[in-house]
Amino acid sequence: METECLKIKNRRSDTCSWKRNILKKVKVKGTEDVTYSGKLVAERRTGQDCRPQKDSCCTCGSLMVKIRSPSLNDAAKKVAAAEMVVHKRRASKYLAALTAIGSFDKIVHRFPVRGHSYLPCDRDSGVIKRATAKRDRIYTPIEYVELIVNCTQQGKFVVHMVDTKEVLDFNNWWPIF
Repeated sequence: METECLKIKNRRSDTCSWKRNILKKVKVKGTEDVTYSGKLVAERRTGQDCRPQKDSCCTCGSLMVKIRSPSLNDAAKKVAAAEMVVHKRRASKYLAALTAIGSFDKIVHRFPVRGHSYLPCDRDSGVIKRATAKRDRIYTPIEYVELIVNCTQQGKFVVHMVDTKEVLDFNNWWPIF
């Protein structure tokens, strides 16, 4: 009896056969399934992702903010809606022209996920963030400077303390850096 228990404890668990993981896969696929409480969930159509990304055009974003703004009157919202229609029509014509010329067979939009970049600037920000998280409290800007300069062994970061007169006379000190 003890050897049987030991075998079960030493065995690797098969996560694919767990009920919750089976239900997750069924939910993502959109097929018909039964919930924990026994309710039948009808089949639904899903895309490649559970949450497809939305339009990331800055013009579309600013126009949507105008349309949804409670402070604008109805006439301004109608103008913004008309601008949105024109903007989308131009964009679709441009993309159709690119595919018709033969420049592309198809156009696939890829939207990067925030935090999944491995660019050097993101790595540097991560190094500084980890160093500040280790400190309990930081009281002065000089402590921040010391922390940033000393957070790498190579001395990778250089910090310039800006004085008030430099901020007021921005054009003169900017070309230096």
